[in-house]
Amino acid sequence: MNLSNLHKERLGPAAIGAITGASYIFFSRTIGTFKPDIFINIIFTRVNTVLSFIAAVAILYFYTIFYSEFAKEEGKAVREASFIMLISSFFVSLLFIKGILMVFDIYNFLSPAFNLFIPFLSSLISFYFFITLYKKVSCGERSLLPQAALLASFGSILAIFIRAMVVYNYFAEKKFEWFWRYTQESPLIFIPIVVFIFFTGVYFFFICYKELKAK
Repeated sequence: MNLSNLHKERLGPAAIGAITGASYIFFSRTIGTFKPDIFINIIFTRVNTVLSFIAAVAILYFYTIFYSEFAKEEGKAVREASFIMLISSFFVSLLFIKGILMVFDIYNFLSPAFNLFIPFLSSLISFYFFITLYKKVSCGERSLLPQAALLASFGSILAIFIRAMVVYNYFAEKKFEWFWRYTQESPLIFIPIVVFIFFTGVYFFFICYKELKAK
């Protein structure tokens, strides 16, 4: 597939933004998990929450451009999977809006259902998206893109596993646990899993950027 200059100008920077956004969210949550005292300062917490929302929007923007500039040329299956992934990213960004409303004392959501099911459904959708890309996107000169999608699909499977545990614990033990809390309880098991999930997602963004740059 030949990408136009417009595709390059929009999708390339969007991929860099997604890498930056995903990296910020990852390192922010890593610090928050192992150094929770840092969030005692309300100003720091508010700034971090706003920056995390901007990071989530950067990822949303990538999938918006991916759908509008890339997927439309790759067949019905890729278009549908990309659109569903775009909607999923939108709802994930709403989680960060929820966080902003809470830390700025605008509105406090008492029900954990939003935090419980949106990440779980997002993981399922991510797997569907990446495995569809792997199966349907032709290799050609972009031989690394299907492989990057396949690797990301494995990361999505692991995310589904952990988030299924969160959902199960909520209904079985009537308690809601943060996704990252498992890295505190069993670091030797869950830290490698979380790092792998992060790496596979960022690697996919990087391959998108790299192969655009090579055009």
